[in-house]
Amino acid sequence: MSQLSEEQRLMRQSCRDFVDDVVIPFIRGNWQREWVMTPENRLPPEILVGADQIGIRTLGVPEEFGGVELEPGTEVQTFALISEEIARGDSGLSDKLVQNWKVSVLLRNLAPRHLQEIWFKRLTEDPQFLLAHCLTEPRDDVDHGFVAEADHSDGIASFVLHLDRAISWNVFARTMETLIALRGSDLLRVKGFLDVEGCQGPVLVQVVQHLAHPPVELSAWPDSDHQSRLVFITRHIAENHVRDLFNAVRTLSPQGR
Repeated sequence: MSQLSEEQRLMRQSCRDFVDDVVIPFIRGNWQREWVMTPENRLPPEILVGADQIGIRTLGVPEEFGGVELEPGTEVQTFALISEEIARGDSGLSDKLVQNWKVSVLLRNLAPRHLQEIWFKRLTEDPQFLLAHCLTEPRDDVDHGFVAEADHSDGIASFVLHLDRAISWNVFARTMETLIALRGSDLLRVKGFLDVEGCQGPVLVQVVQHLAHPPVELSAWPDSDHQSRLVFITRHIAENHVRDLFNAVRTLSPQGR
């Protein structure tokens, strides 16, 4: 990373300022919104507007459609650089922006002109618009295009897991290691606060498929509710199976908790 271009250095600094000044203060002041199960109420409009204003929401979109083109030879490196910086503030926001970039590259390189005009126009005109894509089996009645982010489908579900008492870090770690080893690709996202034995404040944990972010112990709980709560977004993994796995690991652990 010592050979960053001037463009990359400027973009990284803009993202760093955005994360420090906007994203982190919002997350600290509104962490309860992680438990809101209505998708449109979880991510505030001002966050995506801010991302749009510094030019990172439409990376990879051709300039003729109002996007931000990157140097072709370092585009992937720039995507990684920016996503890492955004994830420092919130991995979920980073995931959403990465989806925009990935689909924009697919549209730019593979889609016919009429689909580019439809989806790039919608993306650049609405700061709240997010892209995602799906793959389908070839059929005559299928429009092989791109679709906007939609409600959960194809076995994707979200649920909140509450743990009624403090948990040892070893139990949590072993449970997640097992889930990741067996179903990592279907563990789309896990994020939440844990009441960990021996810790004064909550421990923030985040997992995306096979990647577990380093845990962060916060200085204090924001209110009197110290119950562990984890948001899971999974594919074909039921809530009761996750809960049963936690209970089994807890029962088998030497401490029994």
